Amino acid sequence: MAARSTITSLPEEVAAQFDDQVRAGRLSIDQLTAWLQEAGHPRSRSAVGRYVKKINEQLAELRRTREVTKIMVNSLGEAGVEGEQGRVLGELVGNLTFTALRSMQVSGEDPDPKAVVQLARAVRDLGAANQLHLEHQVRAKTLRDAAKVATEAAGRAGLSKATRTRIEQEILGLSR
Repeated sequence: MAARSTITSLPEEVAAQFDDQVRAGRLSIDQLTAWLQEAGHPRSRSAVGRYVKKINEQLAELRRTREVTKIMVNSLGEAGVEGEQGRVLGELVGNLTFTALRSMQVSGEDPDPKAVVQLARAVRDLGAANQLHLEHQVRAKTLRDAAKVATEAAGRAGLSKATRTRIEQEILGLSR
């Protein structure tokens, strides 16, 4: 097991400022090492270099993930990214993309653009299926509510139980 980085043991405030410096990308390894020294938290040049390399790799992976996610969301089309469903799909696409890119990075592969588009289409189709299911549930509840109201009104009007049952079956589409 690798030893824990001495950079991760920096006080929280210093670590946050150091991370900002690293992400800004304006300072060299030597300048970052000197910055830590001046802040009263000396660390070795090697530790700073390893940490910067790790952060830069993570930032590059995040950029790739965002690019792939953007491509996928664009291929979903406007209907695929509306409202709450679109938000959830966007998160799903991002998570799937991150996971796929992480496993590709581990195996040394480059992302296949065709596979990305296929994944986007699969997510779009999943979203469409979920939307249809939701619409079916809403329609079924609406029909049940309408049948209940109609049979109650028929009962108040004095119609027989058989007639009320027939009305309910017609509304629910069960009489066919």
